[in-house]
Amino acid sequence: MKKNLSYTLLTVLLLISTISEVVADEVNQKLNAIIAEVNGKQLTVADFQAYIRMRMPNNKQPEKLDQEQRQKIFGEYINRELLYQEALKKRVDQNPVIFADIENQRRNIIVSYALKQLMQIPIDESEIKAVYKQEIAVSGKEYKTRHILVKTEAQAKQIINQLNKGGNFTQLATKYSIDASGKKGGELAWFSPKQMLESYAEATEKLTNGNYTRTPINTRFGWHIIKLDGTRVVTPPAYDEVKNKIIALINTRRITNYLGELRNQSDISVANIVTNPPNADKSKKD
Repeated sequence: MKKNLSYTLLTVLLLISTISEVVADEVNQKLNAIIAEVNGKQLTVADFQAYIRMRMPNNKQPEKLDQEQRQKIFGEYINRELLYQEALKKRVDQNPVIFADIENQRRNIIVSYALKQLMQIPIDESEIKAVYKQEIAVSGKEYKTRHILVKTEAQAKQIINQLNKGGNFTQLATKYSIDASGKKGGELAWFSPKQMLESYAEATEKLTNGNYTRTPINTRFGWHIIKLDGTRVVTPPAYDEVKNKIIALINTRRITNYLGELRNQSDISVANIVTNPPNADKSKKD
């Protein structure tokens, strides 16, 4: 009995495999069908479909083009082939700059399809919900601040002394801050602690509304004096509202991690001309 079952299962698997191959062959035959011939060069359905995708990148369903649209695009397609063949006769493709552009586009297309395949890998619902729970569905505070950013700690301390003597924070920010927000009196948008640099966020959380930091706060941008203008409690969005954004975030992280793995596994050396490009002005003078 077991032998008969095994034989039957093997027969079914072979049949499925055969059907898949037949379907694949039929698809390939349709794609490889000759749609036109220009000066002896055969053009296929696959060639024309690729042209349509390039010509109408925002059209999600090119197969639904009406007859008039297809005829117009087909005419453009034939014209392109004529121009292409004539350019090859003139050896335009042998120009080093054009050759490099062709190779660059070829790489872009291959990379684009590779990334699409990576992003098509199914994301488990549990992974999406985990990101939502850990990173989004967290009620918390947001802060409204304004700041004065300067280059040195000494200057920051001098400005704090002016504030201690009754100086106007907004006016001092407009006068001294090297940050673009200085034009608005140092005003920044609402932010959560996770969105801001750690030292800036920690200093902000210790302030009460209307108060400012009595010592300068250092970040990679310089030295800050921070004033707290307000706080508010934020209610997180519903899961369904942000699900697609979470999927996009997971895909972005997936690509970043994949690139990190590729870099770790690869031997990369960079020529000095990339890290230390020649001085353009000097080249002109010479």
